[in-house]
Amino acid sequence: MDKYRCTVPSCEFIANSVKIAYNHKEQTGHKLELMGTESRVSLPPAVGFGRAVLMEGSFRYCLTFTDEAILWEKQTWSPKSSKVPARVEHDQISYSAIKSIAYEEVDVGPKGLFNREHLIWKGWYVILTNGMRVPIPDDGQHGQMISAIKEKMKLWGKEAAKNSSSAVSTREVIKEIKEVVLIQCRSCGARYQQGTPRCLTCGANL
Repeated sequence: MDKYRCTVPSCEFIANSVKIAYNHKEQTGHKLELMGTESRVSLPPAVGFGRAVLMEGSFRYCLTFTDEAILWEKQTWSPKSSKVPARVEHDQISYSAIKSIAYEEVDVGPKGLFNREHLIWKGWYVILTNGMRVPIPDDGQHGQMISAIKEKMKLWGKEAAKNSSSAVSTREVIKEIKEVVLIQCRSCGARYQQGTPRCLTCGANL
């Protein structure tokens, strides 16, 4: 079985599978190498301007942020396979699915078995409306991505407000037109609401 080790000198992390290696790299931003070689673990190329990954048990959730929407990928990993997910599902969601973004510092415990210094994880959590919290590490490179995500959230909010306002205005105009449209009787000059079949004053057809 292949093993991977973290290349950061202060981190003694060793992974027994590509899946665990991916998780460590996504959470910490550290680089890993295949033990016994100099080849690096390469992650799938990302599209858009940013990406976030969350591991929950046998599930791996990947969010890819683009200018138009958020690409959603759910991978289901089987204990029998540590290199290829057993199932992959794709979807697309809008930026309205993001409830908020919070910056946090979390004590994740000792760095290693013989290194009792605690590792402090620093980064953002993209909190979705379904309650899911997707971490994005503060590695000095993701700040621009977070700013871009917040900008997309603002643009979506403005567009939603604009569409809502336009719909309300249209309903008001239609209501106003219905209230003021009257027709005049050609015989006696009396006015009645459009749709009245006969004049109630002289009995002529309207």
